[in-house]
Amino acid sequence: MSGTSCNWIKTEKDTVFLINSIEELSKYISCQLDTLPIIDFDKLSLLLVCGVNTSGIHSITHDLQQISTTECKFMIDITIDMTGMFQVWSAVLLTPKIPKNSVVKLDLRQH
Repeated sequence: MSGTSCNWIKTEKDTVFLINSIEELSKYISCQLDTLPIIDFDKLSLLLVCGVNTSGIHSITHDLQQISTTECKFMIDITIDMTGMFQVWSAVLLTPKIPKNSVVKLDLRQH
């Protein structure tokens, strides 16, 4: 959301949210001056995970692994630093359409 007035609304931490429509997206994002991002939800899905760290964060990377036609794994790797700062983080991935009845498992690693 960098460069916009939009922010992610606080969500349950360490939970994957599968977003497949603009109506669903509006539950997780708040925009003061800008409109919601334009996403073709006929072809795409958005995965969202939010969390908190009691130490600083050096970097966050993520990837999606297809396990079967109805199951995938959203892998998030957080490299922490030693600043001791409390940080809120989010990982967002725009991906080809994932059916609503699919299971998206979270694989969260911190080191």
